[in-house]
Amino acid sequence: MASRRHNLQFATQRDASDIWRSMEVRPVRIEKLVAGGYGLGYVDGRVIFVPYSAPEDEILVEVAPPRRGVSWGSIQQILSPAPSRISPFCAHYTRCGGCQLQHMSYADQLESKRLVVDEALRRLAGLRDAEIVSCIGSPMVMGYRSRARLHCEGGKVGFQGSRSNRVIPLEFCPLLMDNMNTCLKHFSSYMSAHPIRGLSALQMTEDTDSRVVVTLEMDSLPGSRLIGELRDTVRVAGASVRVGHHRHVLWGEDYSTVSVAGRTFRVSPGSFFQLNRSLLPVLIEEVLKTVSGNDIAVGIELYAGVGVFAIMLSERARKLMAVEWNRDAAEDALANLKSNRISNVEVIPLSAENALDLMFSRNIKPELVLIDPPRDGLSSAVRSKLMKLLPRQLIYISCNPATLARDIKSILSSGSYRLEKVKPLDMFPHTAHIECIASFMRNQD
Repeated sequence: MASRRHNLQFATQRDASDIWRSMEVRPVRIEKLVAGGYGLGYVDGRVIFVPYSAPEDEILVEVAPPRRGVSWGSIQQILSPAPSRISPFCAHYTRCGGCQLQHMSYADQLESKRLVVDEALRRLAGLRDAEIVSCIGSPMVMGYRSRARLHCEGGKVGFQGSRSNRVIPLEFCPLLMDNMNTCLKHFSSYMSAHPIRGLSALQMTEDTDSRVVVTLEMDSLPGSRLIGELRDTVRVAGASVRVGHHRHVLWGEDYSTVSVAGRTFRVSPGSFFQLNRSLLPVLIEEVLKTVSGNDIAVGIELYAGVGVFAIMLSERARKLMAVEWNRDAAEDALANLKSNRISNVEVIPLSAENALDLMFSRNIKPELVLIDPPRDGLSSAVRSKLMKLLPRQLIYISCNPATLARDIKSILSSGSYRLEKVKPLDMFPHTAHIECIASFMRNQD
């Protein structure tokens, strides 16, 4: 079969005779994409995972010795490319660890992500007939990232390398919003000429007015020269330094202001906020469509962040409680309630577990609990307490199909709930990350 090569920076090509004499490289057909964006194939009946491959690729793969029972391979040559394969748009692709799927058409990325969710529910939750709708695509697939944390090392600024801690220097990232890229280019040029000791990371957030707020993670406060450089950078609205657990404002604003779906939100550097603002209104709309009822007596949002969903739901509930343990996010949520003139939402600055204990002590029986946990999902204690609380509806927003599947299995095993639907959304085009909304209704409701 004739070799067809695409514009990917694979490992060094080898002469075919050397390949077969050493038996280090084997032909592999990729069967499917799995979590992490890896292609899955077989060598002598053993599973092998191959980064930057696509379903139906026929490739020559250098097979690494198994580690902990897992075999990995790297593409040496594409013999017959998959129909979904395209040329990546970034010169740093396969070296920078920021993206995993640039080599696939966007439509195929969406379908592969739906299948990853389907497999997680089948394999980890034991569900054979869960309704998983098509993955909702992002209106913007380039320039959609409104927030980024870049690593700094030895005068270099960039994302960490693929499967390594090495910093890949960048002056431009196609996924970042325009003025973040302007700031990145300015800062990268400065760093290459004047490496800064003690600087470990640069965080940037671009607000609705295209202004950038910068946070430096350092082991001590910076000198006046760096502060002056930041002031001179186009559209930087403010800068702060995080030293340990303390944030020091250098000048300007230490938070971003973001408008979405008719509401305005303050977002501090330490607060969680969805970075794809082009898809966030769709996520909000899908959650609101999933909520059952327009007159909720009591509702709870766990892991509430800056209060986005609680504020959006406030018109459909008499009382809502937004639970958030992170201090910066809880303070942002309070400020956002005030600026949006919301009076029926209470911010509870506790962990999810302690907040649920508080609900029991107050004898609060919510109709709705909305959950938006970090990648680790729900702790066993939180799952157990939720099953005792027994709200009429549970809505779970997840950024990790594996922990979502684990938690779905636990929730369904209680016998108290049925899974209504799972909706994947592509908040992170060209990466392996997947967002999902799962809806549960209490049985006999």
